[in-house]
Amino acid sequence: MFPTITMSEGFLSRGQLVERYAQKSGRNCSELKFYHVFALFKLAVIVQQIYFRWYQGQTTDSRFETFNERTKVLINHAYNHIN
Repeated sequence: MFPTITMSEGFLSRGQLVERYAQKSGRNCSELKFYHVFALFKLAVIVQQIYFRWYQGQTTDSRFETFNERTKVLINHAYNHIN
């Protein structure tokens, strides 16, 4: 799984960050959950494309070998945030 910076000590939590952004920008962040899930899905597509290029032998960087599993993690993470 990819690390989340907001989980590191000294950083605002995700909720605190969104609240501060909403206050400073004056924007409505009530639909932020949709954009979070959509971003996870888009990232999963990119990671899967990189994996496919590795799988087809178009790139040989061994770091991409696990990207198929990372795609599944991202999709599951997105799905769990919907519910």
